[in-house]
Amino acid sequence: MATAAVQAPATNGQFGVYVRQHAKNVNKRYKSNKANIVTPKERYTQVLAALPQIEKHNANSKLKMAIAQFKARYPNVTKFNDPAFRICRAIPLKLSQLTIDTTIQRYLDIDWVIKIIEHFTSYQAMPIQVYTVAAADIPDTWDAQTAYWAAWDGQHTLVAFWIIATMIFGEKEEDVIIPTVEYTMHNRLECRVTFMNNNSRGGKKVMEPIDLAMQKIYAVKLDHVADDEWEAVAEKHDALAAHDLFLTASKFHDTNQPGAISRAGDVVDEKFSVEVVRQFAVYADHVLNQQPRSVNTKELPIIMGFLRMASQSN
Repeated sequence: MATAAVQAPATNGQFGVYVRQHAKNVNKRYKSNKANIVTPKERYTQVLAALPQIEKHNANSKLKMAIAQFKARYPNVTKFNDPAFRICRAIPLKLSQLTIDTTIQRYLDIDWVIKIIEHFTSYQAMPIQVYTVAAADIPDTWDAQTAYWAAWDGQHTLVAFWIIATMIFGEKEEDVIIPTVEYTMHNRLECRVTFMNNNSRGGKKVMEPIDLAMQKIYAVKLDHVADDEWEAVAEKHDALAAHDLFLTASKFHDTNQPGAISRAGDVVDEKFSVEVVRQFAVYADHVLNQQPRSVNTKELPIIMGFLRMASQSN
């Protein structure tokens, strides 16, 4: 993780070419041929340690307040596996035991179900999120001796599972085991609020352009994926790295470093070809050698726009 202090750029010989060492260090992470595995503790402490001093102080202060709020919310819970601490649990259930609460779930999108089946990849399938159906809610015509669970999230996947099991494989619902995660909800309101949070920006940390770019670069470099669009993103990275430029974002606290490009979304945009990015890298390298700095946020789209128009007119 990068630091906030701007590194003093070193010059390379009599010609005054600046060496953007921080950019070299950042781009080096994509050259590994194996995964980088760390513990949760290591991940937190490493990222915290890399923060600028003021940001580190703010993070520690906010964590202290968050811990106090947590303890106030759970005053009688003293360990993680306390039954009063209602953490979800993974349980395998029969397809015949799974239902859908239509008062919580959105109206079923048939086209989305069909798309799931059309592009179904078994190892990507998510477990169905369920809660135990109260006896009073079970329809009178159903078997009262059977325990049922209702999906409060994941109905499209569940319906896709049903089609795959019964229509494609010809299996009986009672013979099919479905992966689920049970949530100990006290009432439907808890389900409803959680469903709304899980399916909105307010409840999820949405991936930023830099996150998507990094995933695609790693996929090509580390996982050797064969995907034209992802390979183009990796080629764009290589074009920038060849001139000691690097993609970043404000959360890395290094947007002020020489060679920093904080508009990853523009760089990976398919409307800008690899060649346009390569030409921009040559331009930026020349300019930044004269004045060590980061790439201006307005500079990149303007120059790349000109280069794109020039390439289309040729």
